[in-house]
Amino acid sequence: LKIKGGAIITASHNSKEYNGVKFCADLSETLVEKELEELKEIYKSVKGIEKSETEGTVEEKNIFPDYLEFLKNKFGFSPNIKILLDTTYGTAGPFAERVLEEFGFNVKAIHEEIKPDFPLGTPDPLSGSVQERIKKEVNESDADIGITLDGDGDRLGILDSKGRFVPNDMLISIFAKDMLSRNMGSSVVYNVLCSNIVKEEIEAAGGKAIMWKTGHSNIKEKMSETQALFGGEISGHFYFKEDFFGHDDAIYAMLTLLSILEKSGKKIDDYYDELNRYITSPEIVINNSGYGHGRTLNETYEDIKNQLISKFPNSQKAEIDGIRLDMPDGMIVIRPSQTSPSIKIRFESKDKSIYDDMKQNLDSIHY
Repeated sequence: LKIKGGAIITASHNSKEYNGVKFCADLSETLVEKELEELKEIYKSVKGIEKSETEGTVEEKNIFPDYLEFLKNKFGFSPNIKILLDTTYGTAGPFAERVLEEFGFNVKAIHEEIKPDFPLGTPDPLSGSVQERIKKEVNESDADIGITLDGDGDRLGILDSKGRFVPNDMLISIFAKDMLSRNMGSSVVYNVLCSNIVKEEIEAAGGKAIMWKTGHSNIKEKMSETQALFGGEISGHFYFKEDFFGHDDAIYAMLTLLSILEKSGKKIDDYYDELNRYITSPEIVINNSGYGHGRTLNETYEDIKNQLISKFPNSQKAEIDGIRLDMPDGMIVIRPSQTSPSIKIRFESKDKSIYDDMKQNLDSIHY
Protein backbone atom coordinates (compact mmCIF):
# COMPACT_ATOMS: atom_id res chain seq x y z
CA LEU A 1 0.00 0.00 0.00
CA LYS A 2 3.03 2.30 0.51
CA ILE A 3 1.26 4.17 3.32
CA LYS A 4 3.48 5.55 6.08
CA GLY A 5 1.10 5.15 8.97
CA GLY A 6 -1.73 3.01 10.20
CA ALA A 7 -3.70 1.62 13.10
CA ILE A 8 -4.41 -2.05 13.80
CA ILE A 9 -7.19 -3.15 16.15
CA THR A 10 -5.98 -6.30 17.90
CA ALA A 11 -5.94 -8.15 21.20
CA SER A 12 -3.05 -10.32 20.00
CA HIS A 13 -3.54 -13.77 21.57
CA ASN A 14 -5.98 -12.43 24.17
CA SER A 15 -9.78 -12.50 24.04
CA LYS A 16 -11.75 -9.68 22.42
CA GLU A 17 -12.30 -7.65 25.61
CA TYR A 18 -8.57 -6.87 25.50
CA ASN A 19 -8.77 -5.26 22.06
CA GLY A 20 -6.58 -2.20 21.66
CA VAL A 21 -4.91 -0.18 18.94
CA LYS A 22 -1.39 -0.76 17.62
CA PHE A 23 -0.19 2.42 15.93
CA CYS A 24 2.11 2.11 12.95
CA ALA A 25 4.61 4.65 11.63
CA ASP A 26 6.69 4.64 8.46
CA LEU A 27 6.40 1.49 6.34
CA SER A 28 7.18 -1.10 9.02
CA GLU A 29 7.54 0.54 12.42
CA THR A 30 5.30 0.77 15.47
CA LEU A 31 5.20 3.57 18.00
CA VAL A 32 7.40 2.96 21.06
CA GLU A 33 6.54 4.00 24.62
CA LYS A 34 7.96 7.53 24.33
CA GLU A 35 6.09 8.16 21.08
CA LEU A 36 2.85 6.81 22.55
CA GLU A 37 3.25 9.26 25.44
CA GLU A 38 3.72 12.09 22.93
CA LEU A 39 0.56 10.99 21.12
CA LYS A 40 -1.28 10.94 24.44
CA GLU A 41 -0.16 14.52 25.18
CA ILE A 42 -1.31 15.65 21.73
CA TYR A 43 -4.69 14.08 22.38
CA LYS A 44 -4.97 15.75 25.81
CA SER A 45 -4.10 19.14 24.30
CA VAL A 46 -6.96 19.02 21.79
CA LYS A 47 -9.79 21.25 22.99
CA GLY A 48 -12.39 19.81 20.69
CA ILE A 49 -12.73 17.82 17.51
CA GLU A 50 -13.45 19.89 14.43
CA LYS A 51 -14.81 18.42 11.24
CA SER A 52 -12.29 18.51 8.43
CA GLU A 53 -13.12 20.46 5.33
CA THR A 54 -11.83 17.51 3.30
CA GLU A 55 -14.08 14.48 3.34
CA GLY A 56 -12.36 11.14 3.87
CA THR A 57 -12.82 7.98 1.85
CA VAL A 58 -13.05 4.29 2.71
CA GLU A 59 -11.50 1.71 0.42
CA GLU A 60 -11.34 -2.03 0.97
CA LYS A 61 -8.37 -3.88 -0.49
CA ASN A 62 -7.52 -7.57 -0.39
CA ILE A 63 -3.74 -7.64 -0.02
CA PHE A 64 -3.43 -11.43 0.26
CA PRO A 65 -2.76 -12.08 -3.47
CA ASP A 66 0.15 -9.59 -3.38
CA TYR A 67 1.42 -11.12 -0.13
CA LEU A 68 1.26 -14.64 -1.56
CA GLU A 69 3.10 -13.54 -4.69
CA PHE A 70 5.80 -11.95 -2.53
CA LEU A 71 6.26 -15.21 -0.61
CA LYS A 72 6.41 -17.25 -3.82
CA ASN A 73 9.18 -15.00 -5.12
CA LYS A 74 11.08 -15.40 -1.84
CA PHE A 75 10.74 -19.13 -1.09
CA GLY A 76 10.89 -22.38 -3.03
CA PHE A 77 10.30 -25.89 -1.71
CA SER A 78 10.42 -29.54 -2.66
CA PRO A 79 8.10 -30.59 0.16
CA ASN A 80 8.54 -34.02 1.72
CA ILE A 81 7.15 -33.52 5.21
CA LYS A 82 3.69 -33.73 6.74
CA ILE A 83 2.49 -30.67 8.64
CA LEU A 84 -0.18 -30.41 11.33
CA LEU A 85 -1.50 -26.83 11.38
CA ASP A 86 -3.76 -25.70 14.25
CA THR A 87 -4.36 -21.96 14.57
CA THR A 88 -7.01 -22.16 17.34
CA TYR A 89 -9.50 -20.11 15.29
CA GLY A 90 -7.21 -17.07 15.09
CA THR A 91 -7.22 -14.64 12.16
CA ALA A 92 -4.19 -16.13 10.38
CA GLY A 93 -5.62 -19.66 10.01
CA PRO A 94 -7.09 -19.56 6.47
CA PHE A 95 -4.08 -17.66 5.14
CA ALA A 96 -1.47 -19.95 6.70
CA GLU A 97 -3.26 -23.01 5.30
CA ARG A 98 -3.49 -21.49 1.82
CA VAL A 99 0.19 -20.51 1.83
CA LEU A 100 1.31 -24.03 2.78
CA GLU A 101 -0.96 -25.59 0.15
CA GLU A 102 0.33 -23.18 -2.53
CA PHE A 103 3.86 -24.43 -1.84
CA GLY A 104 2.72 -28.04 -2.16
CA PHE A 105 3.03 -29.14 1.46
CA ASN A 106 1.06 -32.09 2.81
CA VAL A 107 -0.85 -30.14 5.45
CA LYS A 108 -3.63 -31.17 7.77
CA ALA A 109 -5.31 -27.97 8.97
CA ILE A 110 -7.69 -27.97 11.93
CA HIS A 111 -9.39 -25.14 13.82
CA GLU A 112 -8.24 -22.94 10.93
CA GLU A 113 -11.49 -20.98 10.59
CA ILE A 114 -11.73 -17.48 12.08
CA LYS A 115 -13.99 -17.47 15.16
CA PRO A 116 -13.74 -14.25 17.21
CA ASP A 117 -15.18 -15.88 20.33
CA PHE A 118 -12.27 -18.40 20.44
CA PRO A 119 -14.31 -21.48 21.48
CA LEU A 120 -11.12 -23.41 22.33
CA GLY A 121 -9.73 -20.57 24.44
CA THR A 122 -7.31 -17.85 23.45
CA PRO A 123 -4.91 -18.78 20.62
CA ASP A 124 -1.64 -18.42 22.52
CA PRO A 125 1.24 -20.67 21.35
CA LEU A 126 2.73 -20.55 24.87
CA SER A 127 -0.48 -21.80 26.49
CA GLY A 128 -0.06 -25.24 28.07
CA SER A 129 -3.56 -26.27 26.98
CA VAL A 130 -2.83 -25.29 23.36
CA GLN A 131 0.45 -27.22 23.38
CA GLU A 132 -1.13 -30.31 24.92
CA ARG A 133 -3.94 -30.33 22.35
CA ILE A 134 -1.53 -29.96 19.41
CA LYS A 135 0.79 -32.60 20.88
CA LYS A 136 -2.11 -35.06 20.75
CA GLU A 137 -3.03 -33.95 17.22
CA VAL A 138 0.57 -34.34 15.99
CA ASN A 139 0.81 -37.85 17.42
CA GLU A 140 -2.58 -38.90 16.01
CA SER A 141 -1.82 -37.56 12.53
CA ASP A 142 1.75 -38.88 12.44
CA ALA A 143 2.93 -35.40 11.42
CA ASP A 144 6.60 -34.43 11.12
CA ILE A 145 5.96 -31.01 12.64
CA GLY A 146 3.15 -29.16 14.41
CA ILE A 147 2.60 -25.46 13.74
CA THR A 148 0.42 -22.98 15.60
CA LEU A 149 0.02 -19.19 15.43
CA ASP A 150 -1.43 -16.65 17.81
CA GLY A 151 -4.64 -14.67 17.35
CA ASP A 152 -3.31 -11.96 15.05
CA GLY A 153 -0.63 -14.01 13.30
CA ASP A 154 2.56 -12.41 14.59
CA ARG A 155 3.67 -15.20 16.98
CA LEU A 156 4.72 -18.73 16.06
CA GLY A 157 4.71 -21.99 18.00
CA ILE A 158 6.36 -25.24 16.88
CA LEU A 159 6.12 -28.86 18.06
CA ASP A 160 8.32 -31.69 16.81
CA SER A 161 7.15 -35.10 15.61
CA LYS A 162 7.25 -36.43 19.18
CA GLY A 163 4.88 -33.70 20.31
CA ARG A 164 7.58 -31.76 22.16
CA PHE A 165 7.09 -27.99 22.17
CA VAL A 166 10.21 -26.36 20.74
CA PRO A 167 11.06 -23.43 23.05
CA ASN A 168 11.22 -20.15 21.18
CA ASP A 169 14.77 -19.42 22.33
CA MET A 170 15.73 -22.58 20.41
CA LEU A 171 13.97 -21.15 17.35
CA ILE A 172 15.80 -17.84 17.82
CA SER A 173 19.07 -19.80 17.82
CA ILE A 174 18.08 -21.67 14.63
CA PHE A 175 17.03 -18.50 12.80
CA ALA A 176 20.09 -16.55 13.99
CA LYS A 177 22.58 -19.23 12.90
CA ASP A 178 20.94 -19.43 9.47
CA MET A 179 21.16 -15.64 9.00
CA LEU A 180 24.75 -15.52 10.28
CA SER A 181 25.81 -18.19 7.78
CA ARG A 182 25.33 -15.48 5.14
CA ASN A 183 26.12 -12.40 7.27
CA MET A 184 29.07 -13.23 9.52
CA GLY A 185 29.56 -10.65 12.27
CA SER A 186 26.00 -9.29 12.19
CA SER A 187 24.10 -8.45 15.37
CA VAL A 188 21.15 -10.38 16.77
CA VAL A 189 18.81 -8.83 19.36
CA TYR A 190 16.93 -11.02 21.85
CA ASN A 191 15.02 -10.30 25.06
CA VAL A 192 16.15 -10.87 28.64
CA LEU A 193 13.90 -13.89 29.20
CA CYS A 194 15.83 -16.02 26.71
CA SER A 195 18.00 -18.97 27.67
CA ASN A 196 21.79 -18.69 27.62
CA ILE A 197 21.62 -21.04 24.65
CA VAL A 198 20.82 -18.01 22.47
CA LYS A 199 23.99 -16.10 23.35
CA GLU A 200 26.09 -19.25 23.05
CA GLU A 201 24.74 -20.14 19.60
CA ILE A 202 24.98 -16.60 18.21
CA GLU A 203 28.58 -16.16 19.34
CA ALA A 204 29.56 -19.65 18.13
CA ALA A 205 28.23 -18.66 14.69
CA GLY A 206 30.30 -15.48 14.66
CA GLY A 207 27.53 -13.03 15.54
CA LYS A 208 27.12 -10.27 18.12
CA ALA A 209 24.57 -11.18 20.78
CA ILE A 210 22.61 -8.18 22.11
CA MET A 211 20.24 -8.79 25.02
CA TRP A 212 17.51 -6.17 25.33
CA LYS A 213 14.14 -5.22 26.78
CA THR A 214 11.07 -7.36 26.17
CA GLY A 215 8.46 -5.99 23.80
CA HIS A 216 7.78 -5.65 20.10
CA SER A 217 8.62 -1.94 19.89
CA ASN A 218 11.70 -2.22 22.12
CA ILE A 219 13.26 -5.03 20.09
CA LYS A 220 12.59 -3.32 16.75
CA GLU A 221 14.02 -0.04 18.02
CA LYS A 222 17.19 -1.79 19.22
CA MET A 223 17.52 -3.65 15.92
CA SER A 224 17.37 -0.35 14.07
CA GLU A 225 19.95 1.21 16.40
CA THR A 226 22.40 -1.71 16.06
CA GLN A 227 21.60 -2.54 12.41
CA ALA A 228 20.78 -6.09 13.48
CA LEU A 229 19.45 -8.37 10.75
CA PHE A 230 17.44 -10.57 13.12
CA GLY A 231 15.73 -10.32 16.48
CA GLY A 232 13.54 -12.60 18.56
CA GLU A 233 11.60 -12.92 21.79
CA ILE A 234 10.78 -15.88 23.99
CA SER A 235 7.09 -15.13 23.32
CA GLY A 236 7.44 -16.26 19.70
CA HIS A 237 7.90 -12.91 17.95
CA PHE A 238 10.64 -13.16 15.29
CA TYR A 239 11.91 -10.12 13.39
CA PHE A 240 13.61 -10.67 10.03
CA LYS A 241 15.47 -7.79 8.40
CA GLU A 242 17.52 -9.68 5.82
CA ASP A 243 15.45 -9.35 2.63
CA PHE A 244 12.35 -8.63 4.73
CA PHE A 245 10.80 -5.67 6.53
CA GLY A 246 11.98 -6.24 10.09
CA HIS A 247 8.60 -7.00 11.55
CA ASP A 248 7.13 -10.11 13.14
CA ASP A 249 5.13 -12.18 10.68
CA ALA A 250 4.47 -15.73 11.89
CA ILE A 251 3.70 -17.04 8.39
CA TYR A 252 7.02 -15.68 7.12
CA ALA A 253 8.78 -17.19 10.17
CA MET A 254 7.03 -20.53 9.51
CA LEU A 255 8.27 -20.62 5.90
CA THR A 256 11.77 -19.57 6.96
CA LEU A 257 11.92 -22.48 9.41
CA LEU A 258 10.62 -24.95 6.81
CA SER A 259 13.24 -23.66 4.36
CA ILE A 260 16.02 -24.17 6.93
CA LEU A 261 14.82 -27.72 7.59
CA GLU A 262 14.74 -28.54 3.88
CA LYS A 263 18.19 -27.08 3.19
CA SER A 264 19.77 -28.80 6.19
CA GLY A 265 18.11 -32.18 5.63
CA LYS A 266 17.31 -32.26 9.34
CA LYS A 267 14.04 -32.69 11.20
CA ILE A 268 12.99 -30.18 13.84
CA ASP A 269 13.49 -33.06 16.31
CA ASP A 270 17.23 -33.03 15.49
CA TYR A 271 17.54 -29.34 16.31
CA TYR A 272 15.61 -29.87 19.55
CA ASP A 273 18.01 -32.62 20.64
CA GLU A 274 21.08 -30.54 19.72
CA LEU A 275 19.94 -27.42 21.58
CA ASN A 276 18.37 -29.05 24.62
CA ARG A 277 21.36 -28.28 26.86
CA TYR A 278 19.61 -26.48 29.72
CA ILE A 279 16.95 -27.45 32.24
CA THR A 280 14.62 -24.47 31.97
CA SER A 281 11.69 -23.62 34.19
CA PRO A 282 8.28 -22.71 32.85
CA GLU A 283 7.44 -19.03 33.21
CA ILE A 284 6.37 -18.43 36.81
CA VAL A 285 3.69 -15.74 37.11
CA ILE A 286 2.94 -13.98 40.39
CA ASN A 287 -0.36 -12.24 39.70
CA ASN A 288 -2.65 -9.86 41.56
CA SER A 289 -3.70 -12.41 44.14
CA GLY A 290 -0.10 -13.42 44.76
CA TYR A 291 0.97 -10.33 46.65
CA GLY A 292 -0.60 -8.02 49.18
CA HIS A 293 0.25 -5.83 52.16
CA GLY A 294 -1.14 -2.81 50.29
CA ARG A 295 1.97 -2.53 48.14
CA THR A 296 2.19 -1.54 44.50
CA LEU A 297 3.41 -4.02 41.90
CA ASN A 298 6.72 -2.16 41.65
CA GLU A 299 7.24 -2.28 45.43
CA THR A 300 6.62 -6.03 45.41
CA TYR A 301 9.03 -6.44 42.49
CA GLU A 302 11.76 -4.49 44.34
CA ASP A 303 11.25 -6.65 47.42
CA ILE A 304 11.56 -9.90 45.45
CA LYS A 305 14.55 -8.53 43.52
CA ASN A 306 16.43 -7.65 46.71
CA GLN A 307 15.75 -11.09 48.20
CA LEU A 308 17.13 -12.71 45.02
CA ILE A 309 20.28 -10.57 45.07
CA SER A 310 20.93 -11.56 48.68
CA LYS A 311 20.51 -15.25 47.83
CA PHE A 312 22.84 -15.04 44.79
CA PRO A 313 25.38 -12.33 45.74
CA ASN A 314 28.09 -13.50 43.31
CA SER A 315 25.89 -13.42 40.22
CA GLN A 316 26.41 -11.05 37.30
CA LYS A 317 23.52 -8.59 37.35
CA ALA A 318 21.84 -6.89 34.38
CA GLU A 319 18.94 -4.49 34.94
CA ILE A 320 17.98 -3.89 31.32
CA ASP A 321 14.41 -5.05 31.87
CA GLY A 322 13.67 -6.19 35.39
CA ILE A 323 16.78 -7.95 36.65
CA ARG A 324 18.69 -10.91 35.28
CA LEU A 325 21.19 -12.79 37.43
CA ASP A 326 23.71 -14.80 35.42
CA MET A 327 25.91 -17.43 37.06
CA PRO A 328 28.47 -19.87 35.59
CA ASP A 329 25.89 -22.67 35.72
CA GLY A 330 22.63 -20.89 35.06
CA MET A 331 20.51 -17.77 35.23
CA ILE A 332 17.43 -16.27 36.91
CA VAL A 333 15.36 -13.42 35.47
CA ILE A 334 12.53 -11.52 37.13
CA ARG A 335 10.55 -8.67 35.60
CA PRO A 336 7.22 -6.88 36.01
CA SER A 337 4.86 -7.65 33.13
CA GLN A 338 4.17 -4.84 30.65
CA THR A 339 0.67 -6.08 29.84
CA SER A 340 -0.78 -7.29 33.16
CA PRO A 341 -0.40 -6.60 36.90
CA SER A 342 1.97 -9.50 37.46
CA ILE A 343 5.62 -10.41 38.00
CA LYS A 344 7.29 -13.04 35.83
CA ILE A 345 10.21 -15.29 36.81
CA ARG A 346 12.23 -17.75 34.75
CA PHE A 347 15.37 -19.71 35.63
CA GLU A 348 17.61 -22.41 34.18
CA SER A 349 20.74 -24.48 34.70
CA LYS A 350 22.66 -27.21 32.89
CA ASP A 351 22.99 -29.10 36.17
CA LYS A 352 19.92 -30.72 37.77
CA SER A 353 21.16 -30.26 41.35
CA ILE A 354 21.86 -26.56 40.74
CA TYR A 355 18.45 -26.19 39.09
CA ASP A 356 16.79 -27.78 42.13
CA ASP A 357 18.77 -25.47 44.43
CA MET A 358 17.61 -22.44 42.45
CA LYS A 359 14.01 -23.66 42.69
CA GLN A 360 14.32 -24.14 46.44
CA ASN A 361 15.70 -20.61 46.84
CA LEU A 362 12.88 -19.16 44.76
CA ASP A 363 10.27 -21.14 46.71
CA SER A 364 11.60 -19.59 49.93
CA ILE A 365 11.07 -16.00 48.74
CA HIS A 366 8.44 -14.05 50.68
CA TYR A 367 6.15 -11.61 48.91
